[in-house]
Amino acid sequence: MKNIIIFISFVLPLSILAQTKPMPNKDRSKSNFHNNNFSKISVMIMDVNEIKNKKNKSSFEFNFTTISDEFSNRMNKEILSLNINSVVKVLDHLNKMGWHLVSVNNNTYFFNKGSKKDLFKN
Repeated sequence: MKNIIIFISFVLPLSILAQTKPMPNKDRSKSNFHNNNFSKISVMIMDVNEIKNKKNKSSFEFNFTTISDEFSNRMNKEILSLNINSVVKVLDHLNKMGWHLVSVNNNTYFFNKGSKKDLFKN
């Protein structure tokens, strides 16, 4: 009987302390979408339109589409300012910027930046 009372005198205070421990404060105001570790992959679409001149010289018009309209406009202006008139040169320029060609469908090119490995890094 003494052993049970001694055992309860040690276990009871520990069990009470363990249950009254305060919960850690977590900032729940931000959603997972805005977490910096969530979106490591960016996607971009490039549409190419061929414009034929009277002199049988063809030129190309490039139109970039991303989630951000501001970034799309900046990419359109950047390629236009470089005066690149070849699809291969534009692809090379985008590769130097870190964009990787994923797929081609007629005159539509799909790119991604980042990798799936980045999603699982901590």
